[in-house]
Amino acid sequence: MNDLENSIRCIGSISNDSGSEHLKEAANLCGSIINLVEQHRKIISKGFDLLKSENLKLLSEIELNPKEKKQLNRLVNEITIE
Repeated sequence: MNDLENSIRCIGSISNDSGSEHLKEAANLCGSIINLVEQHRKIISKGFDLLKSENLKLLSEIELNPKEKKQLNRLVNEITIE
């Protein structure tokens, strides 16, 4: 996303220098899109955090031997990180 953000900022600075209204509008729209993507990233991240905590809570309630718990815990972490 950084390359895209840098490109959009570059468009914004060029549009400000050139005075093109269309470029300014495009840069503003792209900036709004970046903000929406960031908001969605945060929401998804919070969702994964909740999912992970719920999964870990459920794992703590399951009666398994330590090796099985460790394997399940590792799987939960792998799933929620991806």
